[in-house]
Amino acid sequence: MALPSSPSAVQSATPVMASNLSDGVVDSRFFFTKKISVLLDDNNYLLWRQQENLEFSRFEQQDYALASWLLSSVSTVVLLHLIGLDTSTKIWNAIVTLYDSKTTSRLMFYRRALHS
Repeated sequence: MALPSSPSAVQSATPVMASNLSDGVVDSRFFFTKKISVLLDDNNYLLWRQQENLEFSRFEQQDYALASWLLSSVSTVVLLHLIGLDTSTKIWNAIVTLYDSKTTSRLMFYRRALHS
């Protein structure tokens, strides 16, 4: 995804923020509580990216722990379907996709069996 190169393109892409910026007042709902001391420009993306949000770091640690727990809780047969998945969300969604259709089919079988 390409980023707009001119300030006018940024303002047209975010009309609510643009009106606030022109007044010199910025609505705090658009920003995290952590202040970034390095402003992003064409030459400092890598430096800007290194600004670390402690809440996000904590989230990443928890997600890594949950992903590890999920991967250690499945058999090797299931584990083959989870190769390359790096977040707990991706792992869980793959497990749901893998077993959801089987569970639905089994429920339909039991319902038919009960009716007959």
